[in-house]
Amino acid sequence: MRRALHQEVVRRVRVAGPLDHGQARPAIELFLGPSGAGKTSAVAKLAAYYRREQRKSVALITFDTYRETAVEQFRRYAKIIGVPFACALSARQVQAGLRRHAKMDLVLMDLPGIAPTDLALAQDLCRLLKHDAITTHLVLPASLRAREACRMTGAVRALPDLRLFFTKLDETESSGTIFETVHATGVPLSYWSIGRRVPGDIEVASPEVLAARLTAGSAESAQEHVELSDR
Repeated sequence: MRRALHQEVVRRVRVAGPLDHGQARPAIELFLGPSGAGKTSAVAKLAAYYRREQRKSVALITFDTYRETAVEQFRRYAKIIGVPFACALSARQVQAGLRRHAKMDLVLMDLPGIAPTDLALAQDLCRLLKHDAITTHLVLPASLRAREACRMTGAVRALPDLRLFFTKLDETESSGTIFETVHATGVPLSYWSIGRRVPGDIEVASPEVLAARLTAGSAESAQEHVELSDR
């Protein structure tokens, strides 16, 4: 039964794989998500991986200028990783600034959140850039309720090449939200964060790994049920 469940989960889970835009430069990755999802550290982890492990040229841009602590955290991460960093106040400002990063492999953009004004900013950005290599990552904590995760995913469906990036897998024993959201929405997984280390603690999402987490939880629940029945 565990083997059959594992195979069924693998069959139903879509993944997007690592960032890959072929020869398009720069590849533009947009990151948005609710407050407290761990978006800033998730972006920093990706930047560190592609700069240090893949030897790609990377630039960081944040629109989250309302929170000074977030800006300073991003600035500190950029300095540690060794990549250029900039703050932006409007989509047009980014359009102009990208000319300086035209030869970069990756430009990672951190958007404030998923409020209507934030989504309008993302839509303006995509419309102005008119770029074939734009990918959107909705960053969600793994502990979020599946219904809420699906609602947030539905709110951003219009953004280009949408993917799901789950964080804080180390803070929950359940992976049910991940599976339910992917299965219900049909949006593929890109990455997940499994710890707090920056750089590090990031993985390309895998159906096999998710299935293993889910079936392990099922086995533990079944064992607990047997033990309670014996009592």
